[in-house]
Amino acid sequence: MPVSTAGKTSNYARITLADGTTPTPLTLTGIFDMGDLSISNIGTVLNELVHLQRRGKYVSTAHGERKFPQLTFTEMQVEKGSSSNAGALLDFMRRVGAHSSNISTGGSGTKRPYAFNLTYATEGTDLGDDADGSTIFTRCYLMDYSFTEGQPNAFSFTIECVGAITGDLAAAEFTLS
Repeated sequence: MPVSTAGKTSNYARITLADGTTPTPLTLTGIFDMGDLSISNIGTVLNELVHLQRRGKYVSTAHGERKFPQLTFTEMQVEKGSSSNAGALLDFMRRVGAHSSNISTGGSGTKRPYAFNLTYATEGTDLGDDADGSTIFTRCYLMDYSFTEGQPNAFSFTIECVGAITGDLAAAEFTLS
């Protein structure tokens, strides 16, 4: 596959959330997100690298505890959702309003935290690439959100994903073969 000749910007990307409904998940694509997605805590494997020492001298490096990718982004404040309006990404991630009956991707049970999948897609074919880009983060949890008044008013989200990561930024836990 040839290397892309077109740089990508936030104008060519989109965030889509999906619940655990089968066979077809309920989805919501962000149309008011600010194009500032940041992904951290992701590497060649989803484990920390631990530098082992003996009496102050380096011995080796090994895979340690599992780490969890964190995604942050902001969305303009929009009308709260209702049964006839899909609403905002915040409503989907909190499972309220039009999304109150969404099914969690993190397992069943009324006492379990609600999880969803997040897809980050970038346009490629319209820019001459062989394919569009896409990364799917599974079992994501809204860890925190905040509100800022401004031009525009905006919500900032912090999400952690504990499931599989597939697609362009695919990463997996280290396992012994």
